[in-house]
Amino acid sequence: RKGFSTLLAALPRVRAAYPDLEVVVAGAGRTTAGPGVRFVGAISDQERNRLLSQADVFVAPQTGQESFGIVLLEALACGAPVVASDLAAFEAVLSDHTGLVGHVFRRGDPVALAQAMNRSLAEPRDLRRLRGRALAAGYDWSVVGRQLLGIYRAAIQRHSVRCGTGSQTPWAV
Repeated sequence: RKGFSTLLAALPRVRAAYPDLEVVVAGAGRTTAGPGVRFVGAISDQERNRLLSQADVFVAPQTGQESFGIVLLEALACGAPVVASDLAAFEAVLSDHTGLVGHVFRRGDPVALAQAMNRSLAEPRDLRRLRGRALAAGYDWSVVGRQLLGIYRAAIQRHSVRCGTGSQTPWAV
């Protein structure tokens, strides 16, 4: 479901345009991937952020069962351009008021993935960086926490009014 085989199948088409391409894979597990693919295993958040800040593109080739897309936000926050499969959750996370901040491709399709990677790699790196960082900042806990607290306060207020308890509820914030 993580789509690694789709990424591997796309690499020859990407390498045709970018022969020096190096793919860095972080996380548990290993497979035979061939030259130009480097496995770094499990890494710290600091190392992840360092790698993402240096990446020319972050690829999320997942094929399903993704409910949000925190990995996309982590990449965007570090300034990495994003290429992701067309999962609804990924498209929602990658969208701002003007459209998609990254490139999406038809999930499970290595040709479409290669085309999206090549488009992203051909763009100036800063083209999407500012929009991506701004989008990711909207998901920061300093923003989301205030929004969540406001939702809880409104729900408590509505409950208090309906129950006729006013602000006397013991769990009011």
